[in-house]
Formats: sequence, C-alpha cells, structure tokens
Amino acid sequence: MFQREILKELVDWEKKPNRKPLVLRGVRQVGKTTVVNQFAKQFEQYIYLNLELPEDRWPFEGFSSIEVLLQNQLFAKNLLLSKKARTLIFIDEIQAVAKALQILRYFYESASETAVIAADSMLESLFDKHISFPVGRVEYKAVRPASFAEFLGAMNEQSALEQLENVPIQGFAHAKMMRLFHQYALIDGMPEVVQHYSQHRNLTALAPIYTKLLVDRISFKGNWIIIRKII
Repeated sequence: MFQREILKELVDWEKKPNRKPLVLRGVRQVGKTTVVNQFAKQFEQYIYLNLELPEDRWPFEGFSSIEVLLQNQLFAKNLLLSKKARTLIFIDEIQAVAKALQILRYFYESASETAVIAADSMLESLFDKHISFPVGRVEYKAVRPASFAEFLGAMNEQSALEQLENVPIQGFAHAKMMRLFHQYALIDGMPEVVQHYSQHRNLTALAPIYTKLLVDRISFKGNWIIIRKII
C-alpha cells in the first residue's frame, strides 16, 4: 500500500506524553484498518480486535475491569503482559458494542501505557443508545480518501509532488500537473482504486473495484436503515 499522510499523525500521537486512546472516523473502505496495520509495525506486540466478531466482542460486553480486559486479551493472543507498554491494541468496528466506547476512558485512566486505537464506520448508531461518550478522555481523527499528494506518491511522481509542495507551481509544470490532477479526479481517491491504478495504469480494469465498493456501500446503508428501525 502507498504511503498515507495520516501515518505521520499517528506517529505524533503515539509520542504524546499524555496520550489518549484514539478513535479513527471514516467511511468503510477508506483505509482505516490498512493504515493501523502499517503503523503497528513499530510496536513489539499488536492486538487486532473486530467487535463484529463474537470472539472479540464478548470481553467488552462482559466488562468488569480494565486490568482483567487487558490481561485477557494479551493471554488470548499469547502476548506478554510485561510488554504492555510496547503494545498497540486496535479495536475495529467499535460501534458494534455500545459500551466499548465508554471502556476507552479506562484505558486512559488506568492503562495509559498501552497504545489504543479504535475505528468506526457508523459511530452515529450509538447516539440513540443513551450512553455517555468519554469526553476529554479520547482523541478523534478522520481518515479520508487519498489526497492528490498521496495519489502522486502512489504514482511515484516525485517531481510533481515536489512542485505541489512548493507552490506556486512553475509554468513549465502546469500542463503535466493538470493532467495528473484530471487522472486523480477521474479515478476517485479510494485507496484500493488508487493502489490498483498505480500498479496497472488501466482505467477499464477499475470497473470491478468500483462495483465492489458500490455494493459494499449499498449493503452497509441497508444495514444502517434496518438498525435505525430496530432502535
């Protein structure tokens, strides 16, 4: 996967002296999980949890204390408690368990040495469940589709990227920069699309990826409508 700008923000977040658990917001397929998996390489231990999976969600549903939860997850993944300060925990689809967002406050208050990132695709589904959000005890960041600069990096257009970083763009570079921007605007900024196009440079080959992304969006929207009717 090409380099995402938000990786720099994650590195800065991890180094904060009073670091809080981080919640990444963004639509599905925008690259949240991929970005965190890349970021996790700088840690000695990494725990990935998807709260849409029963085996990952039950410790949060039966939460008793943050110490028990942390020890449980380290033991289940065959990781060492002695290295909890060099461990990253990634809680994906956190909105699947309403109380899981509240539990993040305890990581901040009682287990701050462990880095914790959560991600959601529809956090708004929790607004009607009358839960208290951990205001002041978590941090939020948005993950968006690839920017034009990220697209240039994926295309290995280093000279164009240099021009973009040193505006105003020189006259001799204008035509090429406009051509590249038209490509970027045409293919969209979804990471899977950008990655495939950067490798194959074939617009027609993108059709199945667009179809998949569209089906995922429609299915996701349909599930959201069903959830809204239930609650």
